[in-house]
Amino acid sequence: MTRAIADDNDEIIQPRILIANTDKEDDSTLYKPDSDNDNDDDDTDEGEDEDEEEDEEEHTTIEEDSLSEEQDTATATPTTEPSQLTSAVSFQQQTTIPNIITTTSNSKPSPSHHSVNQTTTAPSNTTIQYTNTSDPLVQYDLECKADDVYCAKVSKAVGSAIDEFTRVINVKNSLLIRIVYYSFCEKTCANDTYGWGSPTSQFTLPFEDGADLNYVYPQALAKQLAPYSSTSVWSKYDIEIEINHDMYLNSSELEQAIHDGWNGSRIPPNGKYWFFNDTNAQGTAQDIKPHQVDFRYVVLHELLHGLGFLSSWAAYFWTDASPFRTLVDGVIDPLELQLVTPGLYWFINQDTGPAYVTGFQPNMIFDKYLVNVDTELNVTSRLSLSDLAFQMQDFCVQNSDAFIVNFIRLFNEANQSTLAHKLWISMSQPETISFQFDAPTVSNSSYNLIPYLNQTYRSMTLLTGGDMSNSLYEHTDPTMNRPGLMISHLDDQYDNTPDFLMTEAYHKGKTLEQLVEAYYSDIPVLHYNNTVSSSNKTMIEMTYKSPIGPGILRILDSIGYSTVLTRTNYTTDGNVKTPKSRSICDDSNTSHGLKTSPTPTSQGIKAVDQDSMAEYFH
Repeated sequence: MTRAIADDNDEIIQPRILIANTDKEDDSTLYKPDSDNDNDDDDTDEGEDEDEEEDEEEHTTIEEDSLSEEQDTATATPTTEPSQLTSAVSFQQQTTIPNIITTTSNSKPSPSHHSVNQTTTAPSNTTIQYTNTSDPLVQYDLECKADDVYCAKVSKAVGSAIDEFTRVINVKNSLLIRIVYYSFCEKTCANDTYGWGSPTSQFTLPFEDGADLNYVYPQALAKQLAPYSSTSVWSKYDIEIEINHDMYLNSSELEQAIHDGWNGSRIPPNGKYWFFNDTNAQGTAQDIKPHQVDFRYVVLHELLHGLGFLSSWAAYFWTDASPFRTLVDGVIDPLELQLVTPGLYWFINQDTGPAYVTGFQPNMIFDKYLVNVDTELNVTSRLSLSDLAFQMQDFCVQNSDAFIVNFIRLFNEANQSTLAHKLWISMSQPETISFQFDAPTVSNSSYNLIPYLNQTYRSMTLLTGGDMSNSLYEHTDPTMNRPGLMISHLDDQYDNTPDFLMTEAYHKGKTLEQLVEAYYSDIPVLHYNNTVSSSNKTMIEMTYKSPIGPGILRILDSIGYSTVLTRTNYTTDGNVKTPKSRSICDDSNTSHGLKTSPTPTSQGIKAVDQDSMAEYFH
């Protein structure tokens, strides 16, 4: 669906929690994965599914966003609606589903201030509640498929994580976050997926100040940078997060739960997730156990992905999770699929179903600062991924050449494919991609004033290496399992540093407070000045000790956020705009969806499952 930015009034949205009944005999659920239970549906359900498929066929031109998410090898497949290709002038991803503690060194994190008031009990026993965070500009809706006591713990942890985020990132225009907590497997299954988080939509911003037209911005950031906050183009939610209840249940120890007073009537205690200030049946505080992960940690990590800590570079034709790989298996030499590229412009023919690819989309703003560092024969070369992306965006095809087999073959004949293949080889090695920081956009940034920050954060190494066809521990929408997504995390070298939050794996057996205290004790005390409150502008000295480490915060201020360490208030000119000459592909890629689909000329390709393609790319 193409949307243009317009100055309309935003709808006022009340955040809410939806707690779904978990009775197996109750058919009313808030969320149901599409893929796991097709064989279990009765005839009526099959008829309804067929009707829904007929409705979906009306939307046959689909745009794959250059990126959206960050992923944990999940198995659920959210329902999606195909969307039309949009102009790069107002680029938006369509998706139906798709991470701060600042205290003085001796103080405890300030408590969250939430109001949870039950308002409705629906016939399906779904309880609707309204929840507020400490910052009225950042709210959340929670859908929780568990019992009411457990969902209250989930809600409290979500609110606490959001409060920590707003302590170090300045929010000018309101944000609404959607959180869904449910079992990714409706039946018992082995599942090591925590969840995923992503922007709901992404945009290019054609404004003179504060944005770079050559890149795509996540909606949460776009709303802060846009010169007006009231517009009809914004999706209802700015960020969407799903957390997997199966991960919790798979680690529950029933015998210990019974010993602790569990009577079997609700969710058993002591599962994978630990909840702050939780108590057992006797009212005793529950310390975190060695196998547990602080639930706020998970939410905060996924929240940062939704804010824009993610890359659009990926091996779109190689990964096993991609339907493109299925379409060309046995037709294209696998060596010709070993390519890392930006996101694709693609669509599906309405009548015959083949897939067409015309070129490459703009990168995420996160990608603007990425550099490939490659050492060969003791010679180190550095390649800006922005420059490489611009070269690839100059490759485009039309008509029958856009048929997916033809596109891949033609691209492999083009000069750009040499660099795409070289990048595939490089990213299979560790420590080959870095996030290179520009100078802060304001002179009084703490990264200019504090020697430790200035010397430590010139660049940060992102996660590369491992199996390019199957990225474990990813944390993004399960339909977008892209191996390039690994670089949406920090390298493992940051595991035991203040920037631990955005490494690949979660620390177990430690609360956020314990992790923060341990890792900040190894660096100098970081002082910064901040106002007492939004209404009281008196400046006081604060100590920075946040799960969002200073390096992570530096990445966020680089892509455009105003933070407590670099307070731009979204009023500066932002970073230097990237020079890029206009390409003939700019018009070709964004208009092909309006033309008659070409007739395929290649033979041997498999038929396209339009539903699976839509589910893979939101």
